[in-house]
Amino acid sequence: MTAEGGCPRFAAGAACSHPTAVFTSSFRFPFLHISHNGTSPVIDQLSDIQKDSLAQAVNYGQSASSWAQLNEVDFGLVREWCALPEFLEMVAGHRRETVKRVVGRLLHGSERVIDRMIEIAEKGENDSVRLSAARAVFATWLKVSQHFEFTEQVARLQERIKALQSSKRSPTGKY
Repeated sequence: MTAEGGCPRFAAGAACSHPTAVFTSSFRFPFLHISHNGTSPVIDQLSDIQKDSLAQAVNYGQSASSWAQLNEVDFGLVREWCALPEFLEMVAGHRRETVKRVVGRLLHGSERVIDRMIEIAEKGENDSVRLSAARAVFATWLKVSQHFEFTEQVARLQERIKALQSSKRSPTGKY
């Protein structure tokens, strides 16, 4: 492949039907791209890499139409793929991973904030500052403990529901 992205077998601007690999950045991944006299026909199916790229792009808020345009893919094909449950699950999987990553960063940051609040509550400039920091630490602890308690209650209820559902099943596995 030449530096300009054309076919290495022909001079720039010459007609070529030789497949050339196009490598791009961002949410664009390598795929086989066939050039004919400087025009690009649309591809008729998405590769697994392109499907994942599209799911990542949608997860981060890019529109399917802009992804299709950037990747030179027929929007009708992209729209069909976006309607499939398989694609929606791919996007949901990317969102779960994004949320896990963000929650991890928030937890790390909140530990530092809590440490600083405790330090201020213990060694603050005056009684007013120490009291304010102590109240903030206590209020935060109450909210977190209530949330944790609620989460445990929901988990116990889910376990009870599963136990009830499995006990209601007949020997054939039906209700």
